[in-house]
Amino acid sequence: MKEHFKNYEIKFCKRSCYFSRKKNFFISYPKSGRTWARFLVDAYKAELYGLRIKNVFKAERRLRLKHHVEWTHLSAADMADPYYAMVPENLDLLERTPSVFMIRNFHATLASAWFQVTARLGFDVGDTDSFLRGVNYGAMHIISFFNSWIEIEKRLPPVKYVSYSRLKSDTKEEFIHILKSLDLPVDDAIVDRTLEMGSFDNMKRLATSAGYEGTPLAPTDRSNPNSAKVRSATSGGFRKVFTEEQIGYINETIERHFVGLDDPRFAECIEEMS
Repeated sequence: MKEHFKNYEIKFCKRSCYFSRKKNFFISYPKSGRTWARFLVDAYKAELYGLRIKNVFKAERRLRLKHHVEWTHLSAADMADPYYAMVPENLDLLERTPSVFMIRNFHATLASAWFQVTARLGFDVGDTDSFLRGVNYGAMHIISFFNSWIEIEKRLPPVKYVSYSRLKSDTKEEFIHILKSLDLPVDDAIVDRTLEMGSFDNMKRLATSAGYEGTPLAPTDRSNPNSAKVRSATSGGFRKVFTEEQIGYINETIERHFVGLDDPRFAECIEEMS
């Protein structure tokens, strides 16, 4: 596979990652639930370390020398760069830094990415069929990302995997797993308060508040609900976005090209194929 990749310089790390005593990479494909996990971790760290802040994302800068998480997609966050070209020549930093990888079902991720690309970023990608079959955002894009990640992971220390589905279905247990994976101490009382703060309804309210303007949580267009970061709490919503024929195309693309098809770590990614 590697001979088909064009190598790019990947800017996935801020300098603060070098200087923090405790640092981790938190890696995901865009629209895999990373912002929710990030909000929860930042809110938890803010209380754990005694910060009094209204915007929990500010904990990242304030605590960068105590505990730093580099939240990354390993490529441009605007989703415009081809993920099949993301393998860098130099992976030294990844090789010596603990990594956490978040997974989510491909079908749901693609549906969420459709709203991200069209409503939040404002890109004109045509209809959903053009979106799914295109090289920049669609089914081959996400599969190429995961195929590349599977190659990259062979060079890394053991990676901790976390699940968007489990974070929804068993939120407390999976959040504690995330904290442990990031080498953070677990305080049960703070966990409970953090999860209350990070509930869907509360995050939806905070997203439109003045304190979170300009943050990853804020909508890009308050008049368009599809531009909201916290948009839907339902499962299976991709069936309202894609036709059965398009879902069949996603399934066929997964079966033909995804190298992790039989890897139990990625079972959640393909669970909607049946």
